[in-house]
Amino acid sequence: MDLCFRFLIPLAFASLAQAAVPSVRVDFNLATETHSNLYGRLKGLLKRPSSPPFDPTNVLGRYVLGPRRSDFHGVPLGWIMVHIVGGSPDEKTTLAIANDDLYLLGFANRTDNWHILSGFGGLPDATTLPFDESYGKLIGGHANLCLVPIGKQSVIQAVKTLSSYDPATGTEQELKQALVRFALMISEAMRFLNIRQSFSGRWEETTLITRDQADYVVHWGQLSTLLVRHSMAGQILSEVVFSEEPRGRGGGDKG
Repeated sequence: MDLCFRFLIPLAFASLAQAAVPSVRVDFNLATETHSNLYGRLKGLLKRPSSPPFDPTNVLGRYVLGPRRSDFHGVPLGWIMVHIVGGSPDEKTTLAIANDDLYLLGFANRTDNWHILSGFGGLPDATTLPFDESYGKLIGGHANLCLVPIGKQSVIQAVKTLSSYDPATGTEQELKQALVRFALMISEAMRFLNIRQSFSGRWEETTLITRDQADYVVHWGQLSTLLVRHSMAGQILSEVVFSEEPRGRGGGDKG
C-alpha cells in the first residue's frame, strides 16, 4: 500500500493555552492560478519548523507538524487562513484550517461573516453550523469521497456557495458539498501525494479520486503517528512505501 504521505501528526501535545490564536494568510486566485500555486505556498508554510521544534522534525523525509492541541475539539493553536477568489472578484471566501492537523473547521463568506463547524471554536463572532467535520456528516462516510468532483470548475462552484452563504437562505446540502470539496482539495491533498497527483496536473478537467484513496484518509492520523513512534524507537517500517517529499501535523481520524 503506497500511502504517499506529505505531512505527519506529532505525538506531543501543547501544554499551554494561547490567549489569542495566531493566523497566517495564504491567497489563491482561481482566475489566474492553478492548484500547484496553492500547493507550493502551503507546502512552504508547513515546512517551517514548529516552535518549539518537534523531534524528530521529519521521518523518512516527511515533515512532522506540531505541536498539537491537547483536545481535538479545543481551539487550534494557530489558523491557516486560505483566502480564495473565485470566477469573479466578488466571489470570495476564507477557509479556516487548523495548523496542527490540517482540518478545515470554518469559513468566512464574502461579507466576512464567520461560520464554524459544530463542536469547535476560535473564530470571531462565528455562527455555529448544525454539523461537524466528519465525513460521515458531510457526505455520508469517507467511502463517498470517490464521488466528489475535483478540478477548477468544481472549486469555482464551491467558492460561489461559501461566498454567498447565508444561514437563512442557503441549503445545508450545498454547503456540505462545498466544504467537502475543499477538504479534499486542500487538507487531504496536503496529507497524501497520490490524492494531490490525481487532480493537480489535470486542473482544467473534472476528476475523481479512487476508492482506495478514499480509504486512506481516515487512517492518516493513526498511520503517521505509528511512523513517528517507530522512528523515535529507531525502527523503520519497511512494509510501507512513502513518497519523496515531507511535512505534517496531526489529528483524529473521522469517517
